[in-house]
Amino acid sequence: AEVHLKNQVLASPHGRAIEMVGVVMILASICFNCLGALLVEKFLKGHKGELHEQKAHLLLGEIAVNAALVVCVPFFFADPAERAIHAPWHRGFFAGWDHRVLICAIVWIPAGWTATTLVKRCSNLTKTVSQCTSSVLTYVWSMFPITLVEPRLTPEPVSPPVVLLAIAVLLAALSFGGADAAFNSGGKSRSGSSRREHNLGKLPLQLPPLPLSSISAPLSKGPSDQEEWKVDRAYRHVQHALPSQAAAPPRVNRGGKDGAPGSF
Repeated sequence: AEVHLKNQVLASPHGRAIEMVGVVMILASICFNCLGALLVEKFLKGHKGELHEQKAHLLLGEIAVNAALVVCVPFFFADPAERAIHAPWHRGFFAGWDHRVLICAIVWIPAGWTATTLVKRCSNLTKTVSQCTSSVLTYVWSMFPITLVEPRLTPEPVSPPVVLLAIAVLLAALSFGGADAAFNSGGKSRSGSSRREHNLGKLPLQLPPLPLSSISAPLSKGPSDQEEWKVDRAYRHVQHALPSQAAAPPRVNRGGKDGAPGSF
């Protein structure tokens, strides 16, 4: 009954009156979401630890805050009847639960882990754009619901402002993805060109000039200098070790005239 009443209010042309309390709550929610997203990203990327440990720490804090809200929210209502409706100790903690809630809880677990991994590896902005795109798809499916589990779902009323907002979100997501891809490709090309320029900068443009002493030393000094020219020095030692004249080959006597054996 409550869902049908909300659908009728949303479908009416004057059903959405602007309330200052609602506007303030929306702005406060946006501010707290941005602050929490920045703190979570700083925690995931700044602390050196395993992902499951960081996720467990975040979930412990989330469970503590949600438990405090479950206990404290009923006291915000002055009417005892409304307080009893929102108090879990009167209506029960699992009031309204069915098999669909269990399915949503099971699907929500990998969704939370995927979002946390995306924040740790990429950025919170990428995660937010992805969630906005999924929210748009969820709105489209809510207008044309597919009933997999009974009872049958009631389609959401078509709202032109929400449709325009969904189109704007899709265009923003596509623009973000295209700009990110172009930036990555441009960064790779710039890094490759800068690396090549850096390597070319290390090469000498011309050979360093030889000192005049190394050029004039062989001309001014004679061959008797044994300390400057090591190659000539070694060559002279080899030359002095060789005999002055080559030894004559031994003469071989092929044999005498009378058939005597030959001799050397």
